[in-house]
Amino acid sequence: MFDIIIKNGTVIDGTGKEKYQADIGINRDTISEIGNLKNAKALQQINAKDFFVCPGFVDVLNHSDCYFKIFSNPTLDSLALQGITTIIGGNCGASLAPLASSFTMNQLNKRMGFSANVITNPSKSEIVLKSMRKWIDVSGININWSTLDEFLTILSDQGLSLNFGTLIGHSSMRRNLVGERISDLSADEMTFFKEMIADSMSQGALGMSCGLSFSHENFVETGELLDLASVLHEHDGIMSFHLRNEAERIIESVSEAIEIAKRSGVRIELSHFKINGKENWNKIEEVFSLIEKASEKGLEINFDFYPYDFGWTVFYQFLPSSLYIGGREKMLKRLMDEKEKPAILQSLKPIVSRVSEMIIAYSPFNKSFVGRSFKNIAQSQGISLEEAIMMALIGSRGHLICFDKVLDEKNIVRQIKHPLGILSSDGSGFYEEESRNGQLVHPRCFGAFTRFLGKYVRESKFLEWEKAIQKITSMPALKYGINNRGFLQAGLKADITIFDPNKIIDKATIDNPFQYSRGIKDVLVNGKKVISDSKHTKEMAGEIIRK
Repeated sequence: MFDIIIKNGTVIDGTGKEKYQADIGINRDTISEIGNLKNAKALQQINAKDFFVCPGFVDVLNHSDCYFKIFSNPTLDSLALQGITTIIGGNCGASLAPLASSFTMNQLNKRMGFSANVITNPSKSEIVLKSMRKWIDVSGININWSTLDEFLTILSDQGLSLNFGTLIGHSSMRRNLVGERISDLSADEMTFFKEMIADSMSQGALGMSCGLSFSHENFVETGELLDLASVLHEHDGIMSFHLRNEAERIIESVSEAIEIAKRSGVRIELSHFKINGKENWNKIEEVFSLIEKASEKGLEINFDFYPYDFGWTVFYQFLPSSLYIGGREKMLKRLMDEKEKPAILQSLKPIVSRVSEMIIAYSPFNKSFVGRSFKNIAQSQGISLEEAIMMALIGSRGHLICFDKVLDEKNIVRQIKHPLGILSSDGSGFYEEESRNGQLVHPRCFGAFTRFLGKYVRESKFLEWEKAIQKITSMPALKYGINNRGFLQAGLKADITIFDPNKIIDKATIDNPFQYSRGIKDVLVNGKKVISDSKHTKEMAGEIIRK
């Protein structure tokens, strides 16, 4: 007797092998048997005739933690309805934990006479949340954990619909350690940083991420990253790189990551890999050559990508460093100083042609900018583009995220076909109802995986189904050390996605991104139905994944 039998489906098991007809028997949270189960009994049957039955999809670059959606929207509907069953957070240098090492907290507890853990004081909470401010409005948010273990335990007690594992964010940890200071770490600070990494790895972190294009990391020397990578290697952790530059210096940026891997032995992932700007698109073959040669020499290197030709970009990255260095508060102070206005306008001239057509997607402090380009703002106000940029920055308190169409569709196809490429969403979980909030999100939050399968696999046939499924199941699971998921195999966790290969497609667009995908029939997470007949069941079936 099984708890669930999935009958009559076409199985694509995640290995890359040819699909086949079989039934799947599930007991509790585990796949018990795969084969001909026509005479078997079950408490529940799922008829998968004319559907593909696959391992649940694994999203290695997800921001549901940094957008705080794991707390405000724990059912993560827009992800589940893409067939995703596992997400990895803590990406691009930002994570919600740790705020301190367990050693530090234990010493505090002893000295203060507490038997329970000390609740993080507001100043510490404010510091870690500053790493999230580039993405969301953090006002009114507080946190009550210090170590990674405490964070994961709180999340487990609350519940999620999907499985969740996390990297530790380099920027978040660094700012916890030195605050807003822009300088190299002292020897003592480096020792403490390494302790925090080792401590967090022992508590279940999967590795560490870097966000090297952001203001609190782009000054960091390669030597610091190399020292930290060595600790990650000792603990079999992964190191993911949001590269320093994804445009004119893409080759140097990829080379830096490879050099760190060579010298430390750490496994590396190039996050949301892309090449920005038409003048740089032709560099992709040279970059692929670097990656392939590194892989051939034994380095474990992959890149992940999302299947869209436009990004969802934190705007300040395009500003001259003289304007944003030191953080948002100092930038706003400069922008509002009339004496500095002529110099600022002059410094903005070189970026005008690059950013004028960008569409503002997110401006939490001034929604009137949302859906408009800087060119549109300038024309409607009768001002220069430089003045329009200043106006938007001041009006939004420096918090702008923009759609930026600078990617090449041909390069996306190259990434899809490349054997070292892994699909990711680089998005977050949302509800359709959030369209009422007056902001826009990238359509990839609702459709990255279904767009990949519908547009690029079924319609364009750039990959066979078996290879495509492998890119979104076993490849990411194995890369991140998630050994009990990613395949359909007896004894592994029953994370299973059932979809209609003739109908699966994304619906989200730039103008209306809050639209769920089509074609996902059922999604099981740890043997429980999270999606049933294309509807979310609100089941909190997810588990916390620890290394």
